[in-house]
Parts: sequence; structure tokens; C-alpha cells
Amino acid sequence: RECMYGGIFPEAMNEILEEAGLMKNDVYLDIGSGIGQTVLQASLTKGAHSIGIEIVKERHNTAEDLLKFSKLELIKLGKSDA
Repeated sequence: RECMYGGIFPEAMNEILEEAGLMKNDVYLDIGSGIGQTVLQASLTKGAHSIGIEIVKERHNTAEDLLKFSKLELIKLGKSDA
């Protein structure tokens, strides 16, 4: 199942999250989340519980790897006990 679709720049995503008023107690859901960039951004910048749904296995696997890497980096920086 190969398809191409667009992405979004982090700055533009930040504007969307600000406009939506996303906060720590909110849930961010991205259907067709690709490699999970916006899911991580919503979680890291707003503290929201973020969920990504992706049916393309390669993108899903990349998203999982990115999540693991991000958690390790936050632990190294002393910003998380994830």
C-alpha cells in the first residue's frame, strides 16, 4: 500500500496547536500519522496525550523508532523518566 501525502513544517504545526488551544489534559489524535512527527510535537511541546494511527507498516515502524529515540534523548537531558 504505497501512497504519498504531504507533511507539515513544525512552525506551521505549532500555529495549529496554538490555535486549537491544545493543553496538557487534552488528547491529540492523528489519523494517517506517517512517521509520527506531529504526534511527537504535540506531546513534547504541549504535554498532550498523543496518539498516531498509521496503516503503512514501514511508516509505523519508523514512528516507533522515532518515539524510542526521543524518549532516550529526553532521559539523557533529564527531562523525562520515560
